[in-house]
Amino acid sequence: MQQPTTTDIRYRKQVARALLSSGPEALEAAVPDLAGAPDLAAAPGVAAAPAGLSINWPSGLAPVPRPPAVAPDPEGPLPTADVLVVTWTVAEHKALADVLTPGHPPRGWLGYRHRFTDRFRPQIRAGAPARAAGRLGSWYRTRVGGLQVLCLKSELHLNQDGVATGTGTATLPVRELFSQLIEEVQPRLVLTIGTAGGVFGHHGLGDVVVTRAAKFRLADEFRNEPFNHQTYRSQWELPPAHLAEAAQLMAEVRPRLVEPGFGPPTKRYPFGAAS
Repeated sequence: MQQPTTTDIRYRKQVARALLSSGPEALEAAVPDLAGAPDLAAAPGVAAAPAGLSINWPSGLAPVPRPPAVAPDPEGPLPTADVLVVTWTVAEHKALADVLTPGHPPRGWLGYRHRFTDRFRPQIRAGAPARAAGRLGSWYRTRVGGLQVLCLKSELHLNQDGVATGTGTATLPVRELFSQLIEEVQPRLVLTIGTAGGVFGHHGLGDVVVTRAAKFRLADEFRNEPFNHQTYRSQWELPPAHLAEAAQLMAEVRPRLVEPGFGPPTKRYPFGAAS
């Protein structure tokens, strides 16, 4: 595989920053060097938002949002739950709310700032999404069957926050965030949810990819960290009982999955082409 150039890394970080903190409409403003790129706002499927998913959940498994009786203190710890679900981008946050907290969109989720000022802020570079948002994330609780589920949209990210601590080393506050989340929520299971298509070019919109392992391949600020080139695996056994029903649910929403018109970031757009 061809190693990314410094220009490639710079462009990809700018694109990632826009997606993580704003959404696709901010790409051209965040990445001004992408002159001549298509107008994303005018691309098919971008502006159309579904009025309601109307998911045909299996009996007894429809998510039931749990609004708090009293507004919690954003500076306090999170409540406990059986399952913790973490997602990352603005679009993923909306999708998670549409599916697991119907009727409670992202703007109604609860802020999470526990130890943000004293523990996390010094580790976060100026201009990072978490600094701009002034919080660690936002969250909401829901119930699925007999399980209490806490959904969280993180404002910390693997490649957005680091403050250099040496050559090829940097702070990684999201690692501490997960330690704090697990300590507070005490979940039996932690799921991190992202957008398929960000790893392999043959993954398309609507594909579902489940993995229990990850290998770090880092060429920039973390290239000399001990976790680079290391593989980490979970021993969790994926329960197959509802896989067929899950496939049917995805088939029902397939008509809503419209890939936007050509534009970054896709494998069809050469990063750095404008330079």
